[in-house]
Amino acid sequence: MDLNLSLQVFLLAGLSALGIILAVAAFADPMSSVTKMILDDDGGPRLTGIAEGNIFRAMIVDISRRIKPETGNLEERMRRSGWVYKSIPEFHARRMLSALVYMILGIALALGIQIALEISLGVVGFGIFATLMAVLGFNMPDRALNNAITRRRERLKKEMGFGLERVALLLQSGANLMDALGHTANMGIFGKACSMVASQASTGRPISEIIELAKHDLPETPEFNEFLEMVRIGI
Repeated sequence: MDLNLSLQVFLLAGLSALGIILAVAAFADPMSSVTKMILDDDGGPRLTGIAEGNIFRAMIVDISRRIKPETGNLEERMRRSGWVYKSIPEFHARRMLSALVYMILGIALALGIQIALEISLGVVGFGIFATLMAVLGFNMPDRALNNAITRRRERLKKEMGFGLERVALLLQSGANLMDALGHTANMGIFGKACSMVASQASTGRPISEIIELAKHDLPETPEFNEFLEMVRIGI
């Protein structure tokens, strides 16, 4: 294929994929326009959904949500992942950036296949490759978030195994439960949770609140929940 024609097909395919993405966004569930999200607060009128006054970022968030609304409590998922993404706007910006990068890779892949097999995919073929890759890229941050939660859960369970051995040894040596929990402070996220329980228990705060606070930033882990229930009974 002529080089100029290949470049034209490349560009048209990119525009086609981008057009499909924007069309999906346009016909998604209606949302209030960013420019209409004006509220009054103590600081006067402001645009909600705008991270640090960045209108462009707010538009990116709006488009991302139109394409695929958030599932569940996104902020809670990010918190339990250890903040793999620092904010909701960053998560949506990563979605759109990933979609763009994968779209370009899809076009490059189609071009490589066309050259290697000496076949003509045409604008439609390039557009299909670009669109499929863009969809894959758009969903990558969701997968990364879920994987981060899973890895953190496995880390918690691993640290819990070592931490329980230390707690058991300290209890056998005559230490009380709170002192034993406090001595696990240097054992990762499990130790930090135990140390927090030990420090909060001395304040007279209800144990049910302390238990919930210990679980607040950690992935849902049945083994850890069972351990905390045993601590509650012990206290």
